[in-house]
Parts: sequence; C-alpha cells; structure tokens
Amino acid sequence: PIYLAVQNRRLVGAIATTPPLSGVAWLRFIGLRTEIPDRNSGASIFAMLWQALRLRLIAHGCTELASLALDD
Repeated sequence: PIYLAVQNRRLVGAIATTPPLSGVAWLRFIGLRTEIPDRNSGASIFAMLWQALRLRLIAHGCTELASLALDD
C-alpha cells in the first residue's frame, strides 16, 4: 500500500510498504516535503499517513513492520 498527503494541490508526504507476507511488511518509502511553512505540519502529516497505513496493515494481518535505513 501507498498513502499520499496532498496540501493545496501539492504532494507534501508519502509512505509505502510491501504487502504483508506471513504477517510481515517492509517499509519501502517515507517522504515529507521540507518547505512547509508550519514546522509542526511535517510531524502531523507523518502521523496522519502512519495511522492510515497502520490500520490497513493490521486489517491485512500484519503484525511486524521491518525497515532498513540508508544514509547518503
């Protein structure tokens, strides 16, 4: 699943995972726009995206979420 957040017709956030397999999903992508005027909106956008994704994963039997972090 992938969830997108749009504000004033601009993409401001996205989160995506693989479909759950044997109760496990992989976090594939998190992206937040950094040029949002309200400093707290990045956190609130992430919270909204995460809540929607979390509920969907639970509904599909996901009990674990795995991720790898890369630093360029």
